[in-house]
Amino acid sequence: EFDQLSFSLSQTMGGNASAPKPLVDENPLVTRLAFDKPTDVVTLPKAKIEKFDLQTALGMRVTVEPGWEWARDVGEAQGKTLCPVRHVGIVEQGTLNVTMEDGTKMKYSAGDVYLIEPGHNAKNKREVNFVSFEFVSKIDTNAAGGGSTYAAEVASSETKLKRLDKASFAKPSVTKSMPKGEACVCMLGNNQAKSMRATLEPGWTWKTGARTLLPPEKQTLEACPARHVGYITKGKFAMIDAKTRKTTIVEPGMCYVCEPGHDAEVVGDETVEFIEFETVLKCPAQKRTAQQQQQQQQQ
Repeated sequence: EFDQLSFSLSQTMGGNASAPKPLVDENPLVTRLAFDKPTDVVTLPKAKIEKFDLQTALGMRVTVEPGWEWARDVGEAQGKTLCPVRHVGIVEQGTLNVTMEDGTKMKYSAGDVYLIEPGHNAKNKREVNFVSFEFVSKIDTNAAGGGSTYAAEVASSETKLKRLDKASFAKPSVTKSMPKGEACVCMLGNNQAKSMRATLEPGWTWKTGARTLLPPEKQTLEACPARHVGYITKGKFAMIDAKTRKTTIVEPGMCYVCEPGHDAEVVGDETVEFIEFETVLKCPAQKRTAQQQQQQQQQ
């Protein structure tokens, strides 16, 4: 996944901002960055990409101006008409029109969680900027994300891969309730990706909240087995190393990676909300696509 994203950035763009020092984290399981301090900024005709290097994951905030088109403003310099990169993210503002090579079309607007597979063109036909957030893992890991861990029974009804897909937290694939909290999970494609929005009330803790959603045989775990990659939109959230109790606080305006082995709790009297992403490469066709893109990068 990271190879697909870095291929696009390194081969078609090129950074122009010095990397800020990461925030000091007491909890070694957590890496966090503030959205106002990207590790790199890529400028293109009518577009800006802010990158956030989270060590084991990479985040992007993409801003596209009215009139932008991938084929003209990015692909032309490469001699390409279609974007070779896979995208999983959420739209914060505006609308983007995407067309696949076979003519399949989809429109993505504010609030949409999206999946866009390689081989597409994209246009901003509106009069306002299109802004989205995307996250991708740099590493292969057996640790499932939050959506898979706490809503493991969610399965796609699709029988084949989808090149374009979207979902909304207003109509999630499943909603899981827990003491002082709720998790909405959106499935994208044929088990190709998931996104989760968690809303946690004051007093919520991992042990009294999310742990109750685990299968009976895992109800005695002392630490969360999931890997979390995303960003926080409301409240203050403590991510705690379950062994050492060292703690890192994440707040609105921050993106993060939190590796398995942590405890967590809401800080203060404000509700916490965060949005996370995971790509689930389970079918052979998806694995072949990823391998082909890695080979393309190495050529």
